[in-house]
Amino acid sequence: MKNLHVLFCILIMMMFIGCGSSPSSTPDSGSRASASGTQVNNPQWLDETPPRDAFHGVGYIRLQDEGAALRAATRLARQDVAEQLSQLVQGMMTNYYREAGTLNNPTAIRHIEEVSRIVWNVDLSNAFVINRTPMPNNTWWVRVSLLKSDARNTIVEIFDNEADRYSTWLRDEAVRMLDNELNRSQSRPTPRTE
Repeated sequence: MKNLHVLFCILIMMMFIGCGSSPSSTPDSGSRASASGTQVNNPQWLDETPPRDAFHGVGYIRLQDEGAALRAATRLARQDVAEQLSQLVQGMMTNYYREAGTLNNPTAIRHIEEVSRIVWNVDLSNAFVINRTPMPNNTWWVRVSLLKSDARNTIVEIFDNEADRYSTWLRDEAVRMLDNELNRSQSRPTPRTE
């Protein structure tokens, strides 16, 4: 009976060893099938969850000029962060106007759209690159990180600039709501390309 257990354990170990995947040719690359069934090369870090104190953005592009590809992928990654922040602010403002009972007011709608657009277009040069990964198919992937404290400062500056235009939007209330949203939110980068 003891020999049978030993033989069973050896068979199990051989199955695990035989089923193990071989390492990829690049240390930071992975591969998965796209919706069309073709293989798409992705960096291994793509599905990592960002830390709670930061927003991550991901951009990728395939260009022959390496420098241009890195700049474009970095720009796209920063745009991914800006979109996350824009969605957060738009949801926050929509909730504020809904609670105030003025969500259907044309001024409120214009205000939500305007502030969301400004956040979407904000320059996030303070979002720093944390990963740059070339893939075998000449695609460059870039991941950037923006601390939530920097995101807060950027959005508060936008609120300050907009406060004079919309008397119904109280700056202090907006900042309080922003702090709550930033503390509750988790970054979910969506890879961007052109």
